[in-house]
Amino acid sequence: VERACAVLSAFSAAEPRLSLHELAARVGLPKATVYRLAGSLVACGFMEHAEDGRYLLGLRLSELGAVARSELDVVSACSAAVDALAEATDETVMLGAVDWDALEMTVVSTRLCSQTLSVVPPAGQRVTIPPGAPGKALLLGLPPEEADEVLERLPLPALTSKTHTNRERLAE
Repeated sequence: VERACAVLSAFSAAEPRLSLHELAARVGLPKATVYRLAGSLVACGFMEHAEDGRYLLGLRLSELGAVARSELDVVSACSAAVDALAEATDETVMLGAVDWDALEMTVVSTRLCSQTLSVVPPAGQRVTIPPGAPGKALLLGLPPEEADEVLERLPLPALTSKTHTNRERLAE
């Protein structure tokens, strides 16, 4: 089971399709072993084998992810507040679970606004903590000394001309 989980964990948003050779290299297992594991995962719907020979995650994982997200305590606990905030502001609201060590957040729930140009990662997507309002909101949940430590490590690329790239300003 651990080996199958390692194969599934080899995929990322940046590299959603991997060859057998790439999978074997990432998980540190022989190609024959990864081939057998991949075959079982394909048969169960957890992976797909594309026409180009590469593998990708299967629809069954998305289905299970939706079930897992719906049962997360944070989703249940925050659902009413997320709904109220979205209704009061007519803005998109994201609820994220943070991995401070990796400086990433997994979007666990969203409420989309009625505006045409709303851009938001889909629920279940793992993204680098953004330098704008979402990042600032996440930092506010930390004690000041922890927020300072995270800010030291957090990359702040200028995604737009208005992106917060000044660490002191983001900490305000």
